[in-house]
Amino acid sequence: MVLKVGILRLTCFALVFIVLLCLNAPFDVVCYCWPRDLGWVRLGCVNLKLYIVEVDGVGGLGAKPYNSCLTTEGALNAAGTVSAFYSGRPNNGIWWMDYIDGGVLHYQLNVTVEASVIRDWQSYREIVEEGKNVIVLNSHGQIIPVPRGYSPEEWVDRIADAMLNRNVTWVHTAWYPFSAYHIEGESEHHLWGGEGFRHLMKHIGIQNATCTPPGSESVLISLNPSAQGSFGDSWPSIQGYAAYVQAGRPLNASQFKEFIVSSPIWGTMDAYLTGGIIKFARNFNASGSFGFYVHIGTNETFNVSEKPTGGDYWRGYVGAAAAIWANALRIMGEEKIREASTAIKEAKAEGRTKGLDESIRLLNETLEELYEKHLYVAAIIDAVKAKEAAENAVQPSLIEKYGGQIMTTAILCITIAMTWLWRRRNNKREQRYA
Repeated sequence: MVLKVGILRLTCFALVFIVLLCLNAPFDVVCYCWPRDLGWVRLGCVNLKLYIVEVDGVGGLGAKPYNSCLTTEGALNAAGTVSAFYSGRPNNGIWWMDYIDGGVLHYQLNVTVEASVIRDWQSYREIVEEGKNVIVLNSHGQIIPVPRGYSPEEWVDRIADAMLNRNVTWVHTAWYPFSAYHIEGESEHHLWGGEGFRHLMKHIGIQNATCTPPGSESVLISLNPSAQGSFGDSWPSIQGYAAYVQAGRPLNASQFKEFIVSSPIWGTMDAYLTGGIIKFARNFNASGSFGFYVHIGTNETFNVSEKPTGGDYWRGYVGAAAAIWANALRIMGEEKIREASTAIKEAKAEGRTKGLDESIRLLNETLEELYEKHLYVAAIIDAVKAKEAAENAVQPSLIEKYGGQIMTTAILCITIAMTWLWRRRNNKREQRYA
């Protein structure tokens, strides 16, 4: 009798476990909600170096000769006023808004730019030959200064090497890129046509790259809405003084489509880009060392009323702003990826696996956005979410962790108990009728 009662108790205990498991009795539950608080997300700080090349005696050349000093002034002002925010918003940085259910979340990235004007040939040579993680803005427009001892082709190869292997950004500021060169020690520049640009772009696998417009070079092209939302908000004067540009010498979007960062500056993704940021890498999805080529192919800029605003200045301003934006967000995106990866590793080491799948999913999306789609704002947002999801992950409850084993054991106990009872009952029947 005592044995029978014990088996019945064991059976009841097993049944209770199965019921609890099926009903998901109160365990620790991760509720991942983003964001927890609406307001500002402070991302941290990025330090950049900008070198503005204005070599003595070279001058500037766009659709016509121009004063490169104004281009230099524009670039310096863009670097110095990275955070030209509207009244009441934080200074010293790049910011954007993320519209979500329930309100608007503002992201803010502090940026410090150390800007220098390079006027001597030796410094210019050293920056291209040895510089790492720097922005080089060529204020001379179409003209490429070539140091003594190099042929034009060899110097273009040096520039390409700097972008490919040392994270250097090259900013072109007027008309057709690399279409003229000025050799150190000579008094005049030499025209080069489209050969210089074709030679440069061969390094990233683009053959026969050209900057010829499909129609009139003087037709007005508007600031791309996505560009306005990306870095235009951090440099508001761009929207007022460079709202339109002449088509000038644009990039053919079909040749560069996989390499376009975020969106064109002026133009559209499916046509021609009078202004744009190009990821300069051997493969469009490269995740190691790569740089950027910033293209400003216009000659004149216009305000919202389509009145000229002085293109020499604003070309330098927009070119510097685009380069600063791309580099700052790339650096911060990679930093946030490292932080999210570390948070995931720590959660795994501590056994906090419940809720971790969401973090891993977001991290994978971040890697794709940063290195394949070149959507830097989206990448940073998802990386921040991935880190928070990992930090909020918890250890699974006992039944969540060992639910399968518990259910198997419970079913086994019930089976044994029922089998024992069935056999006992059959034995009693046999003894009764024997």
